[in-house]
Amino acid sequence: MSEIAVVLPVYNGMKFLNENIKSVLNQHYKDFSFLICDDCSSDGSWDYLKSLNDSRIQLYRNELNKGLFKTLNFLCKKAEAKLIKIWSQDDVMNPDCLGETVTFHRKYPEISFSYSAFEIIDGEGKIISPSFKDFTPEYIPRQLHDKIALYCGSIAGNICNVTIVKQKLQEVGYFDEHMTIAADFDMWVRLTESYDIGRIGKGLVKQRVHESQLSRASQHYLLHLTEEKKIFAKLFARSDKKLKQWGRRNIKWIKNPLYFSFLLQSIKRRNWTTAKKFYKELSSIDNVFFLALRWAILKAKRIVGVRGKATNEFLFDKPGATA
Repeated sequence: MSEIAVVLPVYNGMKFLNENIKSVLNQHYKDFSFLICDDCSSDGSWDYLKSLNDSRIQLYRNELNKGLFKTLNFLCKKAEAKLIKIWSQDDVMNPDCLGETVTFHRKYPEISFSYSAFEIIDGEGKIISPSFKDFTPEYIPRQLHDKIALYCGSIAGNICNVTIVKQKLQEVGYFDEHMTIAADFDMWVRLTESYDIGRIGKGLVKQRVHESQLSRASQHYLLHLTEEKKIFAKLFARSDKKLKQWGRRNIKWIKNPLYFSFLLQSIKRRNWTTAKKFYKELSSIDNVFFLALRWAILKAKRIVGVRGKATNEFLFDKPGATA
């Protein structure tokens, strides 16, 4: 049995699928299984997948479109390896990704999942944002995870750079299939209820950003708010008084202004039904008038180039930081 399995849900991903899958099959580390499930694609993805000839590939197809997290759960349950590397159809895996990941988990066998740094590429494969540097340690105690999550949300930022220990995944249950957007964030919070995690500082994948992704994302703006609100409630429920106070301040100045910008996008698109729902949800967690003021202040600061204390100083108690 292979030590690591790559799981890939596919839905109408033909544009980048050939490059994506080749980046997995051409890994320097060869001993892995590769589970792919087509979620009822209509763009030729399934025909391409059927043409692949590699003994490491296990191929499945949904008869009806089930969505990302149901398909991901199916693949995770099928995987028999100790480690499950989650993969995304648009992205590119660096040749040393699986080898570095296996080595990292051997070094930290007690963690529940790891995530790596990543670069962002455009539709043509050009790097538009390199991996950013931070002070996050390799070994992340779950208390530090909660502090980071209350600052910026999902610690991994994506699913393409995450590897989960299957035993721990089975213990907490699989991804919440009732969620559309934030089931990954919810999973990281559930795993860190009892287990620490790890961060691989080396960039192991290239995450692709392109127009069709942005279009799909705009359709789900409201879900970012409604789903993440439930997850933040879980984090607050297990936080001490000091962390709750710190986290609420961060959400007021970081997350809520982001949600407010989504509301403005809905208004700009004249999607009045979504805008009304957005306003109702925002009103339940914040004073919308003062939220608009905070959003305007932050926007003005960005325009003139004014920045506050570095994020890393707040999170990791570096000299001069004020928590």
